Amino acid sequence: MTTAPRGAVRNIVGGVLSPLLANLLLDDWDQELERRGHTFCRYADDCNSYVESEVRGNAWWLR
Repeated sequence: MTTAPRGAVRNIVGGVLSPLLANLLLDDWDQELERRGHTFCRYADDCNSYVESEVRGNAWWLR
């Protein structure tokens, strides 16, 4: 088990703040994916991206 530094603020995984914080932190990621024309679906910190083939999927990660 790891310990947080003294005075650190921690969020419990699966807690009520987790989805809210994920949405706040991942908003820029969503905007970048939309700018690149990617098709994706994200709920809180879970993200699915849909591509036509494995080749396109690999290219998606390299962009």
